[in-house]
Amino acid sequence: RIKGGVDVLAGAVDKIAKQYEHADITQAMSSFAATNNQLHDASEKFLKDPNLDISDPDLAQKFMDTQYNPAMQKIKDNIKSQAGMDAFNLHYNEYSAQFQQQFHRDVSTMAGIHADAAINNYVNQTSDLISRNPSALAPTLATWDKTIGSIVDSSPNITGPDAETLKDTHGILGKQKFEEAALGS
Repeated sequence: RIKGGVDVLAGAVDKIAKQYEHADITQAMSSFAATNNQLHDASEKFLKDPNLDISDPDLAQKFMDTQYNPAMQKIKDNIKSQAGMDAFNLHYNEYSAQFQQQFHRDVSTMAGIHADAAINNYVNQTSDLISRNPSALAPTLATWDKTIGSIVDSSPNITGPDAETLKDTHGILGKQKFEEAALGS
């Protein structure tokens, strides 16, 4: 009879432990999801900061160090069970890598926007020059691909595909605009 009572007591303790783990895992995953949404918003705000140095090659790591990792640490600090910690670690390992990759892509896009604006500014100014002095067309066309390349390649945050797209697009469109400026003069 004592053995039966011990088994019942052990079963009850096991259920209580499972309920505790379940509540801890549920809370950890809920916090994790909510925090990731907040961090997504924070990363967008971070990238729109007018004082942001988009040419900083450590931009993604700075965001991870100053915002992502501290937010994740707060979640970790509130986990009470090993099951909750295991669930958190599983998600953290997958999502932190994905988040950092996405942030790098977003930084590349922002750097591309800045390079695009710089190239467009150069195109507009040079087109004005060519419309006033058509003989400037020949040296402009001779140096155009190098000009685009230096603007794009000097940004440490533009990824290969974004860089190639900028070069290809502006290579053609810039030359067309320069030729139109020369014809218009």
